[in-house]
Amino acid sequence: MCPVEIANIAYANENDDIRVRMDPDKCIACGACISVCRHGARGYEDDTEKFFSDLSKGTRISLMVAPASRTNNPELGRLYALLKRMGAGTCTWAYIRYIERNNPGPITTQPCPAIVNYILKREDDLLKYLSPVQSPMLCMAVYMRKYDEKQT
Repeated sequence: MCPVEIANIAYANENDDIRVRMDPDKCIACGACISVCRHGARGYEDDTEKFFSDLSKGTRISLMVAPASRTNNPELGRLYALLKRMGAGTCTWAYIRYIERNNPGPITTQPCPAIVNYILKREDDLLKYLSPVQSPMLCMAVYMRKYDEKQT
C-alpha cells in the first residue's frame, strides 16, 4: 500500500473506466506500488539466477546494491557476506571522508530517494540534517568510474 495515499489520483477515462495515476509532486518514489499492483502496470525483472550463474562462471560483474535493500529483505545480510567471501567489496568512502573532514553531528544519509523526497516534500524541519553527500549508489558509481582499476 502506498504510504502517501494522496499521491494516487483516481479518475475515469473516456470509456468511464476507473484509472489511477500518480501525482509526481506527492509521490516519494518508495516503490511500494510495485508489490501491490494487481494489473501489471508496475514491475521489475529478476535476474538473480543469471547473476549467480555468470558469477560462478567467472564473468566479471559490477554490482551496486542499495544499502536500504536490507530493510526490504533482512536475509540480504547473508548475501552480502557471501559476496564479500567471493571478493566483492562495499563502498562508503564518501560518507566516511565527509564525516572525518566536517564532524557534522547528527546527519541523515540518503540511502534512498524516497526518504529524501519525503523530507523535501513533507518535513522541512529535517532538511538541515540531510547529508550533502550523494546517495551511496551514486557514490559507488563515481568510485567505480574514477578509482576502480578492475572495471572493463
